Amino acid sequence: MSATLGNAMPTAGPTAIATHMQLSSGEKSMLAHHGRWAVMGRMLTLISSFVSMAILARVLSPASFAEFNILRITITLFAVGAASGISQTALRILGHQESSSRLRAVVTEILGKAFVLLCVATITGFAIVYSAGNAMLHRDVGIELTLLVAVAIATFAASDIVAELNRGLGTPSIANMVGGTKGSPIANLVLIAMLPVLWYLGKNDAASATLATTVSVLIAVIAGVVSLIRL
Repeated sequence: MSATLGNAMPTAGPTAIATHMQLSSGEKSMLAHHGRWAVMGRMLTLISSFVSMAILARVLSPASFAEFNILRITITLFAVGAASGISQTALRILGHQESSSRLRAVVTEILGKAFVLLCVATITGFAIVYSAGNAMLHRDVGIELTLLVAVAIATFAASDIVAELNRGLGTPSIANMVGGTKGSPIANLVLIAMLPVLWYLGKNDAASATLATTVSVLIAVIAGVVSLIRL
């Protein structure tokens, strides 16, 4: 009887598992396409980031460049916290392949939670910079710069959210271009185009550089949102 059961219920060997896990030609093509965009996006990000930072180092004074980097690190830290968990959730959306109405409902729910986290991160960042900004930059930090940092936190967090939603919904090429807090080729290229204008206008302070960076990231966010609307 045991022999009969053994013949009736064969175990799946390595060959059977490997055969079951084989990808179709369409899936292989899609993976190759996504891989190429990932590598291209990363290379563009690295090159454009290096160029933009090199130009900033020339446009800004040493003290202003140091202040800009402190503000950039502060903005990035809070923005990353606002977008935490979006990547894994968005990727699960793609894996489940929900119906159109259900997919829209899930995306709306994700955006609602992300908006709450974004608001918390923005308000917390504003409070910390307002209370500890003088110690951070070793000078008086006005309300204008504090508000600019808060807007920048919201913008950077939005770029992370939009990038990960594009990645989860099947447009990784757009996600790699939007980039998020890890760096965006679109934002870096826009910033590079804006820096000569700052130099011409004599805006060589950290606040102007932070404003230009925020505007460039906002343009990348808009590009990502347009891609999501077209899905």
